[in-house]
Amino acid sequence: MDTHEYIAYQRSIKSYRDIKSGEISSYELGMEKGEKLGLEKGEKLGLEKGEKLGLEKGRQSERRNLVQTLNQNGFAVEDIVKATGMSHSEVLSYLEG
Repeated sequence: MDTHEYIAYQRSIKSYRDIKSGEISSYELGMEKGEKLGLEKGEKLGLEKGEKLGLEKGRQSERRNLVQTLNQNGFAVEDIVKATGMSHSEVLSYLEG
């Protein structure tokens, strides 16, 4: 191998290493961006789900309180069913729980 061939060989090795280094950096950058987007999306979905669950628990708590208050004020189960639109079994479950 003469001097010109050796220099060309060294340049090709350097170019190869530069390309590979750039690929790794691009890959790492892409992974970081993907992780960030994934976390943001997961957080948003988690908050939405948590909000829905919280609202549902709040509604159930209000319904339970209403049924118990009506019952404590002397309303019969059938009257509570009519007044609230709840099923008979739902009213009973709130009174038993």
